[in-house]
Amino acid sequence: MASRENFQAGILQPVNPQKPLPLFFAFPDGVLNYVCAECSALCCRGQGLGGSLNREMGFVLKQYPELAAMASLRQRDLVDVHTPGGCCYFLRSDNLCQIEIEHGRSRKPGVCLIFPFNRFHLLAGTVVISPHFMCPLRVEVPARPGDVTGTHAMIEATITESAMLDAKYADWYVRPVKLPRKQNEKQMLEQEIAFRNDCAAALASDPFLDFLDQHSGSPKELGRSVRRASQLMAWGASPKTSQRDDIDDVLLTLASSLRLELLDLAPEQILTALALAERLVRRVFQISVVPAKPQAVWSVINQSLPLLRLLSYGDQQVAMKPKKKTAPFGHPDLVFAAFLAMRDIPSIGVAKGLEKGFRRLSSPSDRAVLAHFIAEQVR
Repeated sequence: MASRENFQAGILQPVNPQKPLPLFFAFPDGVLNYVCAECSALCCRGQGLGGSLNREMGFVLKQYPELAAMASLRQRDLVDVHTPGGCCYFLRSDNLCQIEIEHGRSRKPGVCLIFPFNRFHLLAGTVVISPHFMCPLRVEVPARPGDVTGTHAMIEATITESAMLDAKYADWYVRPVKLPRKQNEKQMLEQEIAFRNDCAAALASDPFLDFLDQHSGSPKELGRSVRRASQLMAWGASPKTSQRDDIDDVLLTLASSLRLELLDLAPEQILTALALAERLVRRVFQISVVPAKPQAVWSVINQSLPLLRLLSYGDQQVAMKPKKKTAPFGHPDLVFAAFLAMRDIPSIGVAKGLEKGFRRLSSPSDRAVLAHFIAEQVR
């Protein structure tokens, strides 16, 4: 697996360390879009700024010397600067950037230029790019490469302009993907590229669950695993609908990025976690009074990823590494249920261990709380 030490030793750097590393976009081309005028500048409110002293930050610090007092990190010629919560120093009342207004777009800090496509992972010497959902991105179907901000070529040009993913900086900005031991990284990258392309082809045509079935070696077992976990969590019956909807397209758009957090699981477990994510999203958004937008769907799934990972293990035994000797619930039934589950999961498997703990709990919310707690204790 790649590591910062590998980068620092030069193992993963190309011959020309000034050349940007190859890129892979973990979302379909021309589908994601954002319009800054629709947002209240969420990315400019306390998130910090930064970039290259040799490109734009040297100029910015010279023009605004007071900014130097808030410099926080430096790696080679890259520097990060803290900004106030609520409003960047340069955010105007009309939500425009004062640096861009006074000096042009090319003088904006690199992190501001590339946002929201600035979540970076490393796989097989390639930077895998996924969106940051602080930005209220929207899904445009059918895809319109060249016409929307989520066009791969446009994003790549901006990243190249920022120079922030040159190989010499990658150890600072790029987080290696967690993979199973002895896994061939090149094959994994090829697999993820193919999955992303399949997601793109399925937009506006395939229901998300049908799409997952097509990628499963055992669709019946996948369905059984999802039903069992859903019953365990008291998520109710699956919605009775055969018609695809906007949620299907949102999930197809997000699936490739979501997989980055699951690649250390077995292939069928990844599909199970994604299918459970679909089940969870459809359940919780039944109470929403507005359509489920990508930002909201991503948030629900991201907050529940440890739980979805846990449920994907099914009958598999997993090691526990409790961070606390007793569960801090302040309720005897929950504390004892946690004790039972953590004691038995390593010997009888996740599903059976949870079932044993859940016998003492009648409330679905208590089951959810307990399962989230257990998920954080898995080694």
